[in-house]
Amino acid sequence: MYQLFSTKQYEKSLGRFRQGRSWNEASIRQLLELLRIGIALPITYQDHQLKADMELYRECHVKHNLLLLYERNESNRSIKLIDIGTHDDIFGR
Repeated sequence: MYQLFSTKQYEKSLGRFRQGRSWNEASIRQLLELLRIGIALPITYQDHQLKADMELYRECHVKHNLLLLYERNESNRSIKLIDIGTHDDIFGR
């Protein structure tokens, strides 16, 4: 099992989603539970390692255009939740 930690950026972005957008919090809870347990995510999440200056992070799709950016640390069995949002929210595109 992994221990989950969240960054201030993740908490801020999550709060923004809770206030202003229609979304299903159960979907995020389900994903976080899968990450905590440590099993491979189903292919529907499109989980993958990022490249270049973001290579420490992984990205997965909670829903079509709702992404979770996270960092997995195998040595201390932890997952740091970096950010959540759309492609535009996270990458500014």
